[in-house]
Amino acid sequence: MILLGLFVLIGTVFTSPTPSETFSNQLILKEPDLYYLYWNYNETDILMETHVKTSGWAAFGISPTGGMDNSDVIVSWINTDGSYHFTDRHIRGRKVIVDETQNWFPISVYQKDGYLVTKFTRKIRICDETNQDLDIPTGTPMTIFAYGTILIDDDIGYHGMNRGTKSVPLISSLNTVTNINLDEVDQVEYRVNYTLDGVKDTVYHCAMFKLPDSWIKEKRHLIRYETLYSPGNEENLHHWNIIECQPEFENSYLKNNDFPKEGECYSGEWLKVIEVCRKISLVWAVGGPAIQDFPDDLAYPLGGSDDEAKYFFLEIHYDNPKLKKDAPDFSGVRLYGTKNYRKNEFGVFTVGGSENYAGLIIPPGAEKFSVNYGCSADCVDKIFEEQEEIKVFSTLPHTHLTGKEIYTKVVRDGKEVAYLANNKYYDFNYQYYNFLTNPVTLKKGDQLITECVYSTTNKKEFTYGGLSTREEMCFTFIWYYPKTSASLCVEEFDRKQLTDFLADLKNADEIDANLNLTIDDIYKPGDQSLKLKIKNPSKQLIQKFEDFHNKNERRQICAANKVS
Repeated sequence: MILLGLFVLIGTVFTSPTPSETFSNQLILKEPDLYYLYWNYNETDILMETHVKTSGWAAFGISPTGGMDNSDVIVSWINTDGSYHFTDRHIRGRKVIVDETQNWFPISVYQKDGYLVTKFTRKIRICDETNQDLDIPTGTPMTIFAYGTILIDDDIGYHGMNRGTKSVPLISSLNTVTNINLDEVDQVEYRVNYTLDGVKDTVYHCAMFKLPDSWIKEKRHLIRYETLYSPGNEENLHHWNIIECQPEFENSYLKNNDFPKEGECYSGEWLKVIEVCRKISLVWAVGGPAIQDFPDDLAYPLGGSDDEAKYFFLEIHYDNPKLKKDAPDFSGVRLYGTKNYRKNEFGVFTVGGSENYAGLIIPPGAEKFSVNYGCSADCVDKIFEEQEEIKVFSTLPHTHLTGKEIYTKVVRDGKEVAYLANNKYYDFNYQYYNFLTNPVTLKKGDQLITECVYSTTNKKEFTYGGLSTREEMCFTFIWYYPKTSASLCVEEFDRKQLTDFLADLKNADEIDANLNLTIDDIYKPGDQSLKLKIKNPSKQLIQKFEDFHNKNERRQICAANKVS
């Protein structure tokens, strides 16, 4: 479920309009209270309702690129005689043309409380050979919307600034109304204390926490988490991770070291902490909903055993390209735990590539640079532990700014049998968990392949795997049940293969590079010591880098509690 209720802006409270029925999903497309979208869906059909603050016309649709051209839209208004107009259209250039065949169907159009309300339905897949109507894809397709007050010659006038685009998980949302009795839920907050200093554009800030003693003594089922923002710094919060510590943190690290001080990750004492705190459990990323609920039969277990994590750290990625300074930040997370246990406990593991340039090097000028990372059958079997099969019910694909598409596929007996992530229209600014309509079953012997597609046509320098927003990643975070101790399955280059490949290109005078690298140089996230420069840009050189990524054997890191 995507939630909205009361929207607060600088002390003003906006109450959401009331939809005509109960919808599982709802979103503000134009804030603060100008354009609302509500929807439900099943395997074949989607039902939508828009509430637009206008006395004129409204439009809504799906775009292949986020722009108007080639979009599939509907247009509605109230006629002067009280009847309504509703048409299924497509856009070519700037012309909004009525479709030859109407495949979006109106249910009702009316005015209420200052809003034009339009309720309509359509098939998820139309298979229109004319491309006037687009199929609704999984992942986060681009929606477009507009509205205006003027009708010209019985048709819509110019919208001016009353328009927008937003990536929305139309058929990948939770799609159920969750009912939580807060009187039966324990809530606990964890916040950091950080000040944006205006020195670095990217900072990973870490703070260690301990679960409440009552949770450690008696297990809680986590059924919701909430991202807590510091007002004014919302644009600087890129993502956060909760990273759990193994028992070694308490049994060994704390016996020989002080409790970690809050500070910059991947430096100082935190380098030692990370060795015994490796499991990413909960994640939020930019554009995702502030409140994340789980399906009614699933929960994430916390506490209740000495073998389970008691300590975790909150890793927050601050993105500060404008170098804002002297801005205090107390962002964090609120956890909602209950002793009313749900039927299934789920776990989280990560697949993809290492977040350094042993995992990824993208040359500039690439229109579509595709990289595949595998997770072998041996590693999948390790993830299963004693289970014969597990079920995947949700995934969060994640790249940075140059990422355009992400897929994670299941391969069984040499054949692709299912998608865990199928995001052809990935948008860095709107990162949602993609809930599967039907859970996908993984069996022992299966393999996983994660493909990330990047575009660097606007880049003049190489883009490396790394932590910064201006570097890149390729991950899919997978939610599955029943829970095991699985942590991650990622791949990276063999160091010798990488240096030999770069040396060959340097000797051929195609690139310049610093190849006097230590292992720490290559594997340190965010390090820029490689200093690659293209001497002779060409499509052939881009292809060589893509072939190197996809045709060479790589080192696989397959981990439960720690990297092996």
